[in-house]
Amino acid sequence: MIRLIRELRRREVFGTVGLYVGVCWILIEAASSVLLPAFGAPSWVLPSLVLTTIIGFPIVALLAWFYDVTGSGINLDANESDHPVPGLGQRKMDFVVIAVLALALSFSIYLNFAIAPAASRAQLAPVSLLIGPFDNRTEEPNLGDVFEHALAVGIETAPYALVRERRGSASGAAGPIAEPVAADLVLSGSIERDGSGFLLELAGLEPGSAAAAFSISATARSRDELFMTVARLADAVREQLAGRIGHRGAGGAAEAFSAASIEAAAAFVRAIDLAEDGRHDAAAEEFETAMQLDPGLGRAVAGRALSEYRLGHEAEAEELWAQASVLLGTMTARERLTFLALHSEVTGRDVEAFARFSELVAAYPADADGRAGLARSAFAVLDFEKAVAEAAEFLELVPDSRRYASDFAIYALYAGDFDVAAMRARAMLAEDPGHVTAHVVLAATLLVTEDLEGAREVYEQLAGAASDDAVSLGMLGLADLSIYLGQFDRARGTLEQGIQRDLERGAQVAAAVKYVALAEAFVGSGETADARNALASALAASDQDAVKIGAALAFLALEDTESATAIADELSTRERPNARAERAYALMIQAAAHRQSGRLIEAIDLLRSAADLADLWRVRYELGRAYLDIGMFVAAVDEFQRCRRRRGEATAMFLDQRPTFRYTVELPYWLALAEDSLGKPIG
Repeated sequence: MIRLIRELRRREVFGTVGLYVGVCWILIEAASSVLLPAFGAPSWVLPSLVLTTIIGFPIVALLAWFYDVTGSGINLDANESDHPVPGLGQRKMDFVVIAVLALALSFSIYLNFAIAPAASRAQLAPVSLLIGPFDNRTEEPNLGDVFEHALAVGIETAPYALVRERRGSASGAAGPIAEPVAADLVLSGSIERDGSGFLLELAGLEPGSAAAAFSISATARSRDELFMTVARLADAVREQLAGRIGHRGAGGAAEAFSAASIEAAAAFVRAIDLAEDGRHDAAAEEFETAMQLDPGLGRAVAGRALSEYRLGHEAEAEELWAQASVLLGTMTARERLTFLALHSEVTGRDVEAFARFSELVAAYPADADGRAGLARSAFAVLDFEKAVAEAAEFLELVPDSRRYASDFAIYALYAGDFDVAAMRARAMLAEDPGHVTAHVVLAATLLVTEDLEGAREVYEQLAGAASDDAVSLGMLGLADLSIYLGQFDRARGTLEQGIQRDLERGAQVAAAVKYVALAEAFVGSGETADARNALASALAASDQDAVKIGAALAFLALEDTESATAIADELSTRERPNARAERAYALMIQAAAHRQSGRLIEAIDLLRSAADLADLWRVRYELGRAYLDIGMFVAAVDEFQRCRRRRGEATAMFLDQRPTFRYTVELPYWLALAEDSLGKPIG
């Protein structure tokens, strides 16, 4: 072995091979990070370059063994006696090799720590792609829609890809989708017969331009090869999109849509369109058809589970969720994360949903629906600032979305950003003067900024609208404002009229909420018997949390702690996966009863536990009252000031857009009293 190593050194094999490795290293690093993306080279170029360098390695080693580079040219290597082996570092070749390897190492470090992070950042910048509708020139109906959806699934496995499909309506009528989508690139395509197979063609078009940025085509020899062929096209499109962000190879793991048959896939696509239109009964039937045609189509099982849940069929939905969980392997990674997040959300596991949506958005930053879900789940866990941030990210991805613009306004209101909430609400009303949520948000921002007459005008506009739901909310808002102002007779008249309208149209929950407000109006005017009758009607009409908690607060105002704590006991035993808010309200009601009976230490302990469960506005308000009663004035001031900062939450305390601003009426008084107790000026 020693003699072999000595001979390799004498023939300068080590030096030549080292020089070769260093040069190849520099070449591959430069090509992968700079040259190939700059020239838009196809994806096969880099692997070919690497393979060539590997093949060249043994060839260079053999040439170095047999030949020697001298001043007179390249000669066969001389005998060992003619060229004794010098010591290490005594040949110029040693220094050349060391220099080249050092340069290669430095270049690699530079590319990875300077250029690579920039490329990574660029990878996070989304590329929005609008697909379809495709030209189906075959005689097979729905084949174009299946092609579009399969292509979208394949493309969106890239983390930076924001893909939207534009098909005809679920009824089959051609036309644009209901919500327009801005895009960086429009993908147009066609599918037609090619003998016994199919020819699929794609063209990537710049918006507003008829010139194609790229064109791709592929042939499927039979129907059985269609999904595989679409997957190849999707991979090619992903590479094109990666080139647009200047980072080849950023496409992510290639995954594809697949089904047992075109018919199963077509039923699944029809079901998706129906579900997006809110027609969950028809969607469930189409999902069922897809499942019968392909029992292993996990996407269809998950879709039907969601539609059944939306229809209120919770037991059937839960069975389908379990069935879909077994079929997660048939979905792409992005679909699996979405499924798990939605399952957590619709089954009430708010904290788990927040974690799932966070994972989805971290893996796929351009997933607009994931951003929307993360905003919703952040709102559910009372992280309103996070909800605002994620809603803003969503609107950056889909700036022309009307569906989530109202959500953004609600989140901003609860986060205390009243100017933004009002601006968003006014913008929505400028586009749609009948937008109910925009009216509610605008009225709330006017209330918290003490423009009470402006808020009344907005509620009057709602109460005069054509929609029954709008009228109901408008009347509740007017009554809420009247109670806040101490105008109890006026509030009763509005509420009694509103309750009659709600009952006539079968809106039991809306009527129950008004019964609670009516009871509070009776309490305000000292009519306790009528207040109790109104509360009995409320609890008979609905068992929703907002009704029960509101009724408990009214019972406390009547000093009926027994009825209030009975409601608290029921709330504390709710068997929901995530009933943090209900348990927190239960503790709050029990604490308020303790405070009324003078058991202040127990009340404070319960309220602190409630705040740990769910940091609710009313819990903080009650905690301030307990601190004030026990003489902890600094803590009381802190809690009341927190309530004043967070008064946006009090405009609809139960997070359901139903006005509750009346609950803040005594806040200025208690804050002033707490500050006065500290010797501070009132205000």
